[in-house]
Amino acid sequence: MSFRNKEIQKAWHKKKRSEDPDYYRNKNLKQTYGITIKEFNKLLELQSGKCAICQGPPVYNGFGGGSVYHVDHCHETDKVRGLLCQKCNLGLGYFQDKELNILKATGYLMVFRIKDKIEEALRLGFIDVIEI
Repeated sequence: MSFRNKEIQKAWHKKKRSEDPDYYRNKNLKQTYGITIKEFNKLLELQSGKCAICQGPPVYNGFGGGSVYHVDHCHETDKVRGLLCQKCNLGLGYFQDKELNILKATGYLMVFRIKDKIEEALRLGFIDVIEI
């Protein structure tokens, strides 16, 4: 592409951004998730403007794009499930979207919380050690 064409293209994109600030966001949402920005905003409204998991606000994404919610979708069906903050979105990714992994992690945390409570109750004399 010649320099002239690049300049024309650059000018077209700049004009498009000024005329319709949501153009590229809408285009990306439609191509990637099959939803429009209007549907994204409706989903956000249904979630009361909060993350679908932690109910928290969006987290700064670190890429200069401000605070955004991520569109969570099933990787098998591509169906949109909800909008998540970056931390919850990454968490699901680290657990590979597998419910069993999440349940195992929950059990792991619960066992240690219960263990701590039992140790505290023993220390305070609320319960006696039971022989099994």
